[in-house]
Amino acid sequence: MNHAGEPVRQFVSPDGVMRYSIRERRDGLFQIVHDGATLPDGSQPYYLVDRIVSGMFATADLAEEEMQRQASGAWVRDR
Repeated sequence: MNHAGEPVRQFVSPDGVMRYSIRERRDGLFQIVHDGATLPDGSQPYYLVDRIVSGMFATADLAEEEMQRQASGAWVRDR
């Protein structure tokens, strides 16, 4: 488990460019994370690392509701 928690749900923007996830923390709470990316060479510069957007929520459902509210319901569940 990384510092942001284990992904339990993943979402992708309608254009397929950005990804967010709901992650479960070690303490059992959930948070919304903007998923980072890697460059073609496999490296991950500081500006592409995972970034915690919001949290902490008692359930994954509450975190998802907040994420969809912020995105006006436009995000598609990927997993």
